[in-house]
Amino acid sequence: MKTRISKRMTVVLIAVAILCIAAATAGIFTAGSAREVKAEAAAMRHEDKRARLPLVTVTGNAEYAAEADRLIYRGSVSAIAGSTAEADEICREHAERAAEAFAPYGEAVQTGGYTCGEADARRAYVYMTFTLTDISTAEEARSALIASGAELYGYEYSTTDTEAKTEALSLALADACDTARSLGGGRPVKVKELYCYADGCSAPGKVIYRASVEVSFADLCSPDIRG
Repeated sequence: MKTRISKRMTVVLIAVAILCIAAATAGIFTAGSAREVKAEAAAMRHEDKRARLPLVTVTGNAEYAAEADRLIYRGSVSAIAGSTAEADEICREHAERAAEAFAPYGEAVQTGGYTCGEADARRAYVYMTFTLTDISTAEEARSALIASGAELYGYEYSTTDTEAKTEALSLALADACDTARSLGGGRPVKVKELYCYADGCSAPGKVIYRASVEVSFADLCSPDIRG
């Protein structure tokens, strides 16, 4: 009888011990989970404060000078005939002649055209651009076009520098960042290009790219999110 009681008590004690261990372990895990939840909530509140901070918008402007190494002539050819079809055909021949005359200097492209006039005197026009790849031959190419019968009414120097626009925008962004630093700092969170274009020039030299950007900065110096 004593042996049975002893065994029964042993079983009970073991069961109690298991329950105690389980309870303690659950407490540890619960405490750890609670700490993780609190830390996550604190991080979310911190980010929420950042998101609700007022943004300061600054405009940055800049210019970038690129080497003018390309020249574009603008012009046209025309023809008069007794019918639209005949005028168009002759005008196409004139355009081909102008393109052939310019071929040693660059590329000729037809950009449009139309036909007008009276029924028995139709006039056809074809508009063209002539892109010169070597600006040192500008006068020679111009003379060849005029001799071919093309009428030139404008020209413009440009650049083949593919990085010029990027450089201008980068300088404008740097200008905006400098302004933001003078106002107390911050980090850019949004950039918007307002414009970036090249000023066409009518003489050899530099092509000026003008750029402007609008940058929104988050004020990271606010006391409620420091630390």
